[in-house]
Amino acid sequence: GLVRLQRRTPLHKRVDSGVLEVVSNTLASALVRLAELKAVDADTPRIPGLRFRGVIGRNQEMLDVLDMVARTAAPGVPVLIRGESGTGKELVARALHESSPRADHPFIAVNCAAVPESLLEAEFFGVEPGAATGVAARPGKFEQAGKGTIFLDEIGDMSLSLQAKLLRAIEEKTVVRVGSTKETRIEARVVAATNMDLELRESQGLFRRDLLYRLNTVQLALPPLRRRPEDIPALTEYFITRAAQEYGRPVQGASDDVLSAFVLFSWTGNVRQLQHVVERAVILCSGNQIQMTDLPMELRQSRAGLAENA
Repeated sequence: GLVRLQRRTPLHKRVDSGVLEVVSNTLASALVRLAELKAVDADTPRIPGLRFRGVIGRNQEMLDVLDMVARTAAPGVPVLIRGESGTGKELVARALHESSPRADHPFIAVNCAAVPESLLEAEFFGVEPGAATGVAARPGKFEQAGKGTIFLDEIGDMSLSLQAKLLRAIEEKTVVRVGSTKETRIEARVVAATNMDLELRESQGLFRRDLLYRLNTVQLALPPLRRRPEDIPALTEYFITRAAQEYGRPVQGASDDVLSAFVLFSWTGNVRQLQHVVERAVILCSGNQIQMTDLPMELRQSRAGLAENA
């Protein structure tokens, strides 16, 4: 973040010592904590043109995706990110945004599955005053994004009627607020994500083919965590460090048995599941290293089963 201190009085006037004391007391503890933070070196190769460092690992499939992110960041074409739940689709969307000329403009995320269908159109396109009793005018997410990026997560859950309006917005670069007939020009880049088989939904009549083609100008397919075993130790270290700092715990790492169990586990919830397991273990850990006893039962049972079959 940013802390800005600005003088409102000419330099020849003295600054009140009380003001300086308040400022110093406010910032001192935060600056001490900042100095104590442990940097996580995930040994992730640097990719030219990729400014976002939030994706960790050396898996070749993931590096190929990040290379594609760097090469397609500048053009404003729509991008469709595909992958199982928890694989980091929003992180990759943010990497696209941060690596593009739009980085200084807003990144607006909308979870299409979390917003009620009756409110989704207003959420996307905005509302005019008087559209309903007591409703005030407000811009939609496309307008809020300005010249930045709008990220449409879980795009496969969108209704056919709203898909048609989204397609029109992308192609004509205009939106019409609910309760209005006036078209508003939009400039945001559209990045969508899904864990669904959109081709199957299209064949079932649940997803528009023309919208699929429009969103799929560039496609990024994220590998599940079970295909990235070499990245699990680095991800584990990162999540341990972050959780230890957040919860004030002395944990500094994980035992070899824990790391071995993590590498061999199936991780149906992918990176998000790993993060939650590590956070839980950091909170429960009584020492400075996560042990098998700190893990959920399914991981301990999985490890025991593998040991019996070895």
